[in-house]
Amino acid sequence: IGTGAWLHQMLVENLDLRPPRGDFEGEEKRLLRTAHLLIYDAGDSVGYCELKRLSHSIELCTVVIDPQHRGQGLSHQLVHLAIDRWRQDPILDGRSLGMNVNLAAAVRGKESEDEDEPRCDLIAFTRHPAMAAALTRSGFKLVEARRAWSRLWLWPSATSCLPLSSQLMMGFDRLFRSIACIRAKRMGYILRHLSDYKLFRLEAKRINEWVPLNKVVKEDDGPLSKMQDLGMFVVKDIGVDVESKLDNDLNFKEWDTKDGEE
Repeated sequence: IGTGAWLHQMLVENLDLRPPRGDFEGEEKRLLRTAHLLIYDAGDSVGYCELKRLSHSIELCTVVIDPQHRGQGLSHQLVHLAIDRWRQDPILDGRSLGMNVNLAAAVRGKESEDEDEPRCDLIAFTRHPAMAAALTRSGFKLVEARRAWSRLWLWPSATSCLPLSSQLMMGFDRLFRSIACIRAKRMGYILRHLSDYKLFRLEAKRINEWVPLNKVVKEDDGPLSKMQDLGMFVVKDIGVDVESKLDNDLNFKEWDTKDGEE
């Protein structure tokens, strides 16, 4: 089964995820223009997530693990791969691809800001314990709802901590997603569970505190190895022996349940 067909099937079966875009061919085309990561097992897709820019924030969304591979810690591995992509992809983060020289800072004798570090915070929404555990283990912090001027201090909201431009972009994004949910006849399900979703955030200023997991063993040469070295989205042949390839001090099965990921 191809990646587009597998992803289309996962989107149809998991109502917490976005509705599929047409048939599997539509998902294949969308993969070409969407920042995403994939985990493969013996050539078959078993894990997927997307990274979406919302002005001054990056959203980790559409995170799904194949039901037959849950409980093996793949959600933890997928979240860490997403963080690596967020750190290394300047286009996704809106950073310059060339050398950034701050002449004003040089005249004052100060060093320029490090353009190798992300500038946008990484955020994610979920209502599932397994995904929440993976995010927390990866350095994300749960954002508590609070009142803010962007809501005229009328009601508390977790998203009020985000930049106003990100809140506006998220509003438009959710509007278009709601239209898609109505067409897919899953709006009732979304509304019933809307209050259960929690916001998690990994701040860009705390990226130096983040410690990555051990990488999955890569091939020494070939196109796959080169793609991985560039921070792209392929991990090959995870297999069932995931825990031996990760840090031994993390008990993934204790955290990963059979619940679906968001």
